[in-house]
Amino acid sequence: MKQEDLGIKSDLPRGWAVSVLEDLIIYVLGGDWGKEYTGELPDQFSIVKVIRGTEFKDWYRNKGNSGAIRILKNSSLTKRQLLKGDIVLEISGGGPNQSVGRTVLIDKESLERSQYPLVCSNFFRQIRCHHNSDSRYISYYLNHCTQLGKFDEFQTQTTNLRNLNFSSFINNTIIPLPPLNEQRRIVAKLEKIIAKINTCQQRLERIPTILKRFRQSVLAAACSGRLTADWREQHPDVEPAEELLKRIHKERKRLYEEDCAKAKAEGRRKPKKPSNLNPKIHNREIDIKIPDTWIWTSFEDISSIKQYSMTSGPFGSALGTKDYVKDGIPVIRGQNVQKGLFVFENFVYVSEEKSLKLERSIAIPQDIVIVAVGAGVGNSAIVPNELPKAILSQNCNKFTLDKLFVLPKFVIFSLQISISKAQMDLVVTDTARQFLSLTNLKKMLFAIPPISEQKEIVRRVETLFNNCDAIEQRYQKAKAYTDKLTQSILAKAFRGELVPQDPNDEPAEILLEKIRSEKAQQEKQTKAKKKTKRKTTTTKKQSKTKPRQLEIPDMN
Repeated sequence: MKQEDLGIKSDLPRGWAVSVLEDLIIYVLGGDWGKEYTGELPDQFSIVKVIRGTEFKDWYRNKGNSGAIRILKNSSLTKRQLLKGDIVLEISGGGPNQSVGRTVLIDKESLERSQYPLVCSNFFRQIRCHHNSDSRYISYYLNHCTQLGKFDEFQTQTTNLRNLNFSSFINNTIIPLPPLNEQRRIVAKLEKIIAKINTCQQRLERIPTILKRFRQSVLAAACSGRLTADWREQHPDVEPAEELLKRIHKERKRLYEEDCAKAKAEGRRKPKKPSNLNPKIHNREIDIKIPDTWIWTSFEDISSIKQYSMTSGPFGSALGTKDYVKDGIPVIRGQNVQKGLFVFENFVYVSEEKSLKLERSIAIPQDIVIVAVGAGVGNSAIVPNELPKAILSQNCNKFTLDKLFVLPKFVIFSLQISISKAQMDLVVTDTARQFLSLTNLKKMLFAIPPISEQKEIVRRVETLFNNCDAIEQRYQKAKAYTDKLTQSILAKAFRGELVPQDPNDEPAEILLEKIRSEKAQQEKQTKAKKKTKRKTTTTKKQSKTKPRQLEIPDMN
């Protein structure tokens, strides 16, 4: 890998040098999963805690607290136990779009938190750096480059995993190396700044949860009457929902009689009597206190008496992929119906001719659509006005509401609260796939206020939700800024711009010479030991380790 590819300046600060990772490493070993711990400890085994990929996700918060409890042979533990300053490098894992190469540093805190010796799994390499380099500095640098995708060229992709070519990685990763004292100053500065950034990020991470809980509490207050308690005091003469129900019954009866008279005049069969012609009150069926002007009534009772106002998607082979065309009438599928939100994308289409054959499964603006089968069962949304006509897929139900009785937005709010979810959970059948039948949905009960109070509830909820949306946008901007801030600070550190240089520091090139010399001496001693062990008299010429020549490209 070229130096400029890693963002390393050709004109490094005075006293800095360029090295490759391999030159700074004195010890490398693969990991070991160990064996399952059943509460028994065989002879020659020790209990260990194994660092896996799941520990990497939030290492700097949990550190040695997490990890799999296993047992490992003492002989293996002697070689593989992680010590302070060791770097654990991920060499296998991730997915098609996720790079490997992340690192964590084993520090004093992680060792203290762990009840047992730490080792890493065989998805990692344990790296120990020479004492004339600061492993914290190297770990920061490797993570920085991984985040920027600088090590992707050393990776290969299998069906389910990405793998790091470790030998190529350590021999070709170029590191800008400051003097040792400056490495330590950089690390101290980074730790101080990044700790503040991490604290800020942790606080930001709470915001989505807080907003989610706030929205849920708003909906709960809205659908129980608490949100508009002051409004009712200011409007004591509002027509109660029970009186509204009586008027709706009269109106529905009038409309039905008109339809019957029209059919008779045209010589047609009398239309079927709607099941919800006489909407009912169900106050005795749910023992939850609501305002006196509210009533409990069912999904069926608040729906229109028009034909096909309560229907499910087409049955069996009436609609399938064979019917899809490039453009035409959209088909509403489960993926378009989220938790109270309609997702206006990823449609499939049927022809106009096909839609006429599926008349009972047509959905129009302001209909309530509910996922009835599979993933997302119970999710609901309002068909938007921008979708004048659509067809339900097999996994959706829909309700066309009586607008004299309820507002669709109020019903959508009601479908998001716990009492509604509990009702659906009770009637969802779970065989091969979860299923929520139209019959059971019709029986679902809602607390319904007068229509004028519904309008006020919708207004107040939307105002509060708009405030939440504004906060969420600010959160997203702040999160994006803090996410980039760490990389920006690290980039400055590795350009030599984070802390001042000290001319009294021993230059990094001298450090590298010491490291090379010590590594050569160690290699010589290792070879000598092997000769003694094999009891051979053959003498071998010891080659002197030469420093690796690294070209500094001209960046100007």
